[in-house]
Amino acid sequence: MPWWRAIKCERNMAGQSSFYSKESLCEFNYHNAVREYGPFWHYCTPGQLNESVNITEDDFRFSINNLALSAAEAGVHIVTDAHMSNHLHVLVGCKREQCFIMEEAYLYRAGKHLDAQGRRVSLDRFRCPDPIAVTDLNMMRNEIVYINRNGFVVDPRHTPFSYPWSGGRVYFNKQDSIEGAVPFNALTYRAKRRISLRSEPVVPDGYLYKDGLILPCSYLKYRLGESLFRDAHHYFSLLSKNVESFSLIAKRLGDQVVVTDEEMFNLLGSIARKDFNLSQASLLPPQEKIKLAKMMRYDYNASDSQIQRLLKLDLNVVRELFPR
Repeated sequence: MPWWRAIKCERNMAGQSSFYSKESLCEFNYHNAVREYGPFWHYCTPGQLNESVNITEDDFRFSINNLALSAAEAGVHIVTDAHMSNHLHVLVGCKREQCFIMEEAYLYRAGKHLDAQGRRVSLDRFRCPDPIAVTDLNMMRNEIVYINRNGFVVDPRHTPFSYPWSGGRVYFNKQDSIEGAVPFNALTYRAKRRISLRSEPVVPDGYLYKDGLILPCSYLKYRLGESLFRDAHHYFSLLSKNVESFSLIAKRLGDQVVVTDEEMFNLLGSIARKDFNLSQASLLPPQEKIKLAKMMRYDYNASDSQIQRLLKLDLNVVRELFPR
């Protein structure tokens, strides 16, 4: 029996077993995944673009379809992804050079999509010059969680399970209904050309299409991703508590916002109570606020507005501290 088909069976057997047994199963799954699909890479375009590539829901749907098709053409396996307005996160299994084949196909379609809308957006910076190599199980877990919470951090309307343009919505939470979906390869030649904006694409038979979207549950290796966590509780714990790891990944990638206001508020409150016996960081004297502002920026990539909101500092003071 192939290892990926055995995961569910083995996971059921390990369901009531010890922490060590569950962790050993995750290690087993990881090393088999590396042999089957790897090595793995975190492909991420810069998050500091001033122009937005994805604005409307149609833009985001197109981006998901574009990535699914481009990955298939390049022979890339996607574990999870996050489509943002001005950047893209993808965790992939492939040879390094295949990342760039996927990238070229993605940018080709993105350019045609933008041209059709009469939008002049430069895609020169919408590239990933150096995908980050994933080297072990813990790093793989952190990269998955970081990507899956990306939309949740940026958009306060969503949880990590509800942001519609990320693989996070199907992890331990399969939201994609396949009722009414059709195999992508069963679409007419004209429909496939219209979606792909180039010659008829060849994709895996498992790709499903519904309501203008290639369903993430059909192109993501999310079951593989889930198998790298001991259980759903373990995944959720990392998703909600691993703030320090998020900050390290964000520094490496150059992302701007890595924690929500609530997460940062709790962190600042803990510091205020422990070091100053105060209930809130906003009650600290000005000089201590300045120290915390620098910690927020340099350790957690907090934005000017986030620092201003949580420390109740004048925005001009914040901008003087961190001139552009």
